[in-house]
Amino acid sequence: MSNLAAKLVWVFSYLAVYGLRPLVVRPKKPDASDVLCLALVLGFDTGVLYFWGPKSLAYLLAGTLLGGGLHPMAGHLIAEHYCFVSGQETYSYYGPLNSLTYNVGFHNEHHDFPQVPHSRLHRLREIAPEFYEPLARHASWCWVIWTFLTDKSVGPWTRIKRERRGEATASVPGVVGEYIASLERQDEEEKRAGRRRGGRGEKDENAPVGGGGGNKGDAKKPAASPLTPSSLRKIFSGSRATTRASARKQAAA
Repeated sequence: MSNLAAKLVWVFSYLAVYGLRPLVVRPKKPDASDVLCLALVLGFDTGVLYFWGPKSLAYLLAGTLLGGGLHPMAGHLIAEHYCFVSGQETYSYYGPLNSLTYNVGFHNEHHDFPQVPHSRLHRLREIAPEFYEPLARHASWCWVIWTFLTDKSVGPWTRIKRERRGEATASVPGVVGEYIASLERQDEEEKRAGRRRGGRGEKDENAPVGGGGGNKGDAKKPAASPLTPSSLRKIFSGSRATTRASARKQAAA
């Protein structure tokens, strides 16, 4: 499927593939909500066909194919997971169309923190640019569509296939997620080390000098990490009181 005609067919049918893929990859037993949704869709289509005729129904179908195919907004469907750079599985887009798509272009950020609302994903990149700036990103969804169609080295086969859920053939984990996991592991190791020292009656190097009567300044405090699990969770907890300025201040503290 490296020629232009075949790729065009794939692009126009990709929206259907995108919607039906979960039924194959992660099937679930239909419930009442699925039946209700299907009934509403078929009822609406039947109403359009009855009151306005087949041309109106064909117009809606054509609009869906175009909107999920060659329309610039549909570029994110290809941009997110098709490999344009060897070894990198997912890509973000930081262009102006994010303002019309609820920041859907912040895709790497979304993978790192799926529970962060899309309205706040830009703040994650602002406080942790060192994790995202080195990554390849897209500057234009139009360029993505054009390159996908014309470049013979890019196509449907360049998407990374995961052999098992949670494990990719090319290991490119969420960088911020890995950073937080490493911090949590480090914290846990320090806690275990402290418990071992306490059990053996060893003196803690960071304890105040002179027993319990030491001054506050006597304690050796470890250097604060710019980003800790607790600070990140606090920043992205959804609190309206956390502004961009305070987020940067917390990250630089």
